[in-house]
Amino acid sequence: MILIIIITYNSEKWIRQCLNSIQSELLDYSILCIDNNSSDDTVSILKREFESVILISLDNNLGFGKANNIGLKYAIDKSFDFVFLLNQDTWLAKGCLESLRHQYIINDLKGILSPLHLEPSGNNFDYVFESCIRDSLSREILSPFFLKDIQKKPIYKVGFVNGAAWFFSLDVLKKIGGFNPAFFHYGEDNNLGQRLNYHNMSFYIDPTARIFHDCPQVAKRTYQDIRSQAIRDYSDFLIVLSNPKYSFIYNLREVCVILFSDFIKSLLPFRAKAFKRILFISFYIFRNFLIIRSNFYKSLFSGAFIDSNDS
Repeated sequence: MILIIIITYNSEKWIRQCLNSIQSELLDYSILCIDNNSSDDTVSILKREFESVILISLDNNLGFGKANNIGLKYAIDKSFDFVFLLNQDTWLAKGCLESLRHQYIINDLKGILSPLHLEPSGNNFDYVFESCIRDSLSREILSPFFLKDIQKKPIYKVGFVNGAAWFFSLDVLKKIGGFNPAFFHYGEDNNLGQRLNYHNMSFYIDPTARIFHDCPQVAKRTYQDIRSQAIRDYSDFLIVLSNPKYSFIYNLREVCVILFSDFIKSLLPFRAKAFKRILFISFYIFRNFLIIRSNFYKSLFSGAFIDSNDS
């Protein structure tokens, strides 16, 4: 039995296509939608048009990670065999879920399996997905291609895949735990990937399974203001601080070195925007320091952040 977890927030644009694409799958599954207090018609669409979907409507926006943790705990409590985390702005190609389950079982995987992520047209990889797998697959795919020795594999091991479509077993979930609640919207999948590696497990790609992802296909981040940029960049520093591969003191030292270097660069010559950005990031780290440190040590244990008290 598979539990498909979808976190929704103002997703009326995508939710019908997402859920309809799942319904063609010939497997035993349940769909759990956890809504982060949407202000559009998402909840009413789910209630009116998808009665078989299990819906949890939250009173406030918990963010991607905390909301997913509710679903992950549900998966454990109800003893599902597998979990499939799926973004609200995606939809499945036919047979995607069946292929993921099949490859996970026959290859006896211990880790996270992902389909290929395509942009909506289906003509190219999703930009974020491609940037994640580029280095990992260059040797396994590009080299054989140019050497005229292509041998397609059933699965490919990669360093990391962004969390738009993750398939994994309940045993893996109980080992790596849920998302670190110190993250709100960005970086939580990176950190869970770090903890996957910490527990000696890996990411894999099933090249026969595909999803379409309707997200911006751009390389450069754009921000409304300095504060928005600082919040996004804070998540990048949080990824460094939360990496279980190294000690917390080592991670903290790395962050301090980077911040100090950026601070000096903002002064010579003086750049007001860069200076404000460093101040904002430093403030966020200082304000949340005790939580960041506490969650770092919690993350070292199996099943971290699944219990509601951890979130």
